[in-house]
Amino acid sequence: AFRYADPGGANYGFARSTPTYDKGLLYTLGRRGQLFCLKADTGEQVWQRNLIQDFGGKIPQWNYASSPVVDGDRLIVAPGGPNANVVALNKLTGETIWAGGGTFEMAGYATPVIATINEVKQYLVHTGDALTGVRAEDGALLWQIPWKTSYGVNASMPLVESNYVFITSGYNMG
Repeated sequence: AFRYADPGGANYGFARSTPTYDKGLLYTLGRRGQLFCLKADTGEQVWQRNLIQDFGGKIPQWNYASSPVVDGDRLIVAPGGPNANVVALNKLTGETIWAGGGTFEMAGYATPVIATINEVKQYLVHTGDALTGVRAEDGALLWQIPWKTSYGVNASMPLVESNYVFITSGYNMG
């Protein structure tokens, strides 16, 4: 077990994201931007970051909901901040490898997807108003497709097949 402060009242409940397990470590993202790496067998904290304080992230209307994603030695999260739409951290230490993904976009609710499109490894990230492709190597914005829904709700993970990306959502977008 691991407990941490969760300030503010319920906003349609509390927990939003699914913890991510990798090689004895558990990564959790709280609805208010609290990111933790824990030892899975004991619940002991290994490191901690905060998406708001560390990256200028702004909490979306229904709080953070995307899950952290492990990619090799990296942990990928989507704070939605000034040039920090996507962040790559060292999964063992929590140190920032890069922050990028273009100019400021409000964070979306979907978990980032790892994909190779046209032979370029990238992270696909739904922001509040767009789907973005960010180069995995350095966080550079590769492409962006406007995808504006009512209330900025982009909560569905994109599906990737070969060089094709399928996205969908509710809230009057389709």
